[in-house]
Amino acid sequence: MVASGAVRKPVPSLTVRARIDLLHTMMLARATERRARALDAGEDCAEPAARRHSEPIAAGAALALGPQDRLVAPGRFRAAHLGRDPGPSTGRFSSAPDLVPIAVGVAIAVGARDPGIVVLTLADEGAISSERWSEALALATAKRLPLVLVVERQRPAPGTGGAAPNQPLLGEAVDADDPEAVLSAVRAAVDRARSGKGPALVACVGAMARPLMPLPWRRRIEYRSETERSPSDPIERYARRLMRGGVPRKAIEGALESAEEEAATWP
Repeated sequence: MVASGAVRKPVPSLTVRARIDLLHTMMLARATERRARALDAGEDCAEPAARRHSEPIAAGAALALGPQDRLVAPGRFRAAHLGRDPGPSTGRFSSAPDLVPIAVGVAIAVGARDPGIVVLTLADEGAISSERWSEALALATAKRLPLVLVVERQRPAPGTGGAAPNQPLLGEAVDADDPEAVLSAVRAAVDRARSGKGPALVACVGAMARPLMPLPWRRRIEYRSETERSPSDPIERYARRLMRGGVPRKAIEGALESAEEEAATWP
């Protein structure tokens, strides 16, 4: 069995710098996708970017890794790859179950040289029912590989009765829209895998499609009542959460604007 690496409460408290890094990484991924779409098909096609809003999962997972750890993630988790720079990472278009065997192979290879290196892979719940998923995890468990799996799961719609058949629940889950909860859970899973206890899993549960947050940021980030706040965009929600927690507004705006500027300068 793959152990759940999730924890109920964040451990330990994050520094202001770590929170700003989370926000910057999330916004850099969003701005990068907008930039890529604009360059590919014109500004009119830039707005539908990031429909799935996986930035909190990807950014939280990436920042939980050490500099020598390895990341295997599909391209849509771009915040994970951006957050790992210059750390080692690899990816592809698909989040299909073939990424899990790749991650297991990487874990076997790097574990032979340094058992302290952890390999982390991200996938969506569609990989769970695959035979390749089962075979790869059986091998990882038998060899007690330092492997962490972060799985994005869709929150069941009201009245659906939960997960679909053949897709079992995967232990305790964290909120996919909360980058700090993801970071804490993945960090606990990484520590477990690094200690030689074998593979660990973190399930991140959230909605799959939400409206985008409009720009510019400077007009959007402000104190408002709960009923006026956007219930959907995780970057906007996290920025306001940092302000309520006492992080200076200037630091928040600086992180967001620098991410936009960085993406705009890429060829």
